[in-house]
Parts: sequence; structure tokens; C-alpha cells
Amino acid sequence: FEGLVDHLNERLHPGRPALLQLQPSTTGRTKGRAQLPAAAMRQQQAAMPNADESMRIGLLDIFGFENFKRNGFEQLCINFANEYLHNFFMDALIQREQAIYDREGITCEHIEYPSNVPQLDLLYGRGGVLALLDEEGRLPRGSEEKYVYKMHSGFEASTIYSRPTFGSAAIGQDLGAEFDKTCFVIRHFVEPVLYSAHDWLEKNRGRVQSNLIRLLQTSEVPA
Repeated sequence: FEGLVDHLNERLHPGRPALLQLQPSTTGRTKGRAQLPAAAMRQQQAAMPNADESMRIGLLDIFGFENFKRNGFEQLCINFANEYLHNFFMDALIQREQAIYDREGITCEHIEYPSNVPQLDLLYGRGGVLALLDEEGRLPRGSEEKYVYKMHSGFEASTIYSRPTFGSAAIGQDLGAEFDKTCFVIRHFVEPVLYSAHDWLEKNRGRVQSNLIRLLQTSEVPA
């Protein structure tokens, strides 16, 4: 897998040395082969060209909760999967076992644990974050700005959804004026995460890029 990542990086930016560490999360969790000092990380990242979105490749995994400087559609999918797995684990390990104990007359001290059902409802429920994204993607003039505005209005009373905050109470890092209208915060069971909905409509459509279709059509390599 590491070799695949290095190969992709080399093809996207020829001549750039492979990163020894992927971007660290604000929780201190890292995904990479070696941990670089912060100064070395900043120096290495500053040397990277400012490629546009067409030069980016997103690899989706569900190995852990993610909270980066910029959290996009991939991070939402990963964190939603972790919310779902956390709920399933707590239900199977605690709630069902306690129900069996009660049914069989076994005395045990019931364990109280925080529920993340509100997070699942917000993300996957009717009229939730993902449902609104599907809806906005079907509109002829749908946009990420309109999508986020609808969430700001619809989830205004929610305790686990909020508009981005600034100053000392800010959650996440300021991404600049370009992203102000597409940012929102979800308070996951692990911690709050600042998301940017930049390019979410296109990513959610899941269409195969035309250049990949042409590549397959013109390939002379047998399948």
C-alpha cells in the first residue's frame, strides 16, 4: 500500500520526494510510516506544488476517526462509518448483553454510556446531512453554498451541529474566505470536526471521470 501511495505521488508530482508521514490529525493520531518533527513536516509540505483539485486523489479507508486541518467529503464518510461502528459495538457489547442478563435473572450493575444516536440521525436520518446533499445534487442550480445554508437553517436548534466559530472559541482552523460559506461543524462522539463542503456535490454523484473512460477505451492492454 505504501508503495502504491509513493507511486501515485510520483506520477502526480514528478521529482517530489515521497512523504514519510501523511497529514497528522488534530487529535494526535497519525497515519504514516515515520513521524517527522513538526518543523520538518511544515518544510516538506511547503515544498509541495499548489495543485488544483484535478490533481488530487482521495483514498477512502475506515481505519480510524479523522480530523485534519481541512476535512472534506472523504472525512465525513470515514467519520460516519466510525459513528455507525461505534453504535453497533456498544449495542452488541453492552445493551444486548444487559438485556440477556435481565431476561435470565442475572444480577449485574448496568453500565451507562453516552449514545451517539443523535449523530447518526443527523448524518443519515431523514432530512439529515447526507439526505440534503443528495437533494441538492439533483437540483439544476444546486451548489455547495446553498447546501450548507440549508443545513445552517434546518439544524439551527441542534446541539451537535453548528456554524463555524472564530477566535478563541474556534473549532478547527480558519481555511480562508474561499471556504467560509461551505464550512460547518459536527460534534461527533469523539470530538467536534470542522468540515468544508467544497466539491461535495460532484464527489457525491460518484461519476467516473471522462479521462478515465477514454483511457480504458483506448487502452491496448487486454483485460
